[in-house]
Amino acid sequence: MKIQILGHTCSGKSQLARYLSKKLSFKYIETDRYLLIDNFDDRIESYINDIKYENCYIVDGYVDDWFTSGHYKCDFIIFLKVDEENRMIWLNDKEMRNQFYESINKEVSKKYDEKYFSLARDIEEYEKKQNFFNIKLSISKAKKLVVDGNLSLKQIYYIVIDFLDKNKKGKKNDKSKRKN
Repeated sequence: MKIQILGHTCSGKSQLARYLSKKLSFKYIETDRYLLIDNFDDRIESYINDIKYENCYIVDGYVDDWFTSGHYKCDFIIFLKVDEENRMIWLNDKEMRNQFYESINKEVSKKYDEKYFSLARDIEEYEKKQNFFNIKLSISKAKKLVVDGNLSLKQIYYIVIDFLDKNKKGKKNDKSKRKN
């Protein structure tokens, strides 16, 4: 089972992807780490190597900016939709937390710079990404689920598990392998 979690910045993608990965014992693939690979071909090769021999994985985020066919191998796409007010609150919290960590010399991911937070707040960038997500969701052959990201992680988890159970390809529902 190959799952990709999508959503805007601060929608809860990483939290959900890590949680599902742990509960389902699937490989967790964080797309942000590929952006640290400057050489384009090396970046794609690294991603392909990470998914090539895996039957079950969860991709946290999207790779389409640098690997347009990256989502075609997915069986399921889960999109977290969060209202803008909550997203801005979470974004501000993340920025303040990172500033605090920097002030006490705790390491912070290099992606969380001023440009990152500025782009995340840019309404035109938000709308451009939303259009991208809409196109991706409409052309992908994967089964799709749009979830209210304002719900608790546990609520989202049960919605996703129910969706996955109902949409497994030719497999009997086997809930016994799932950790609750």
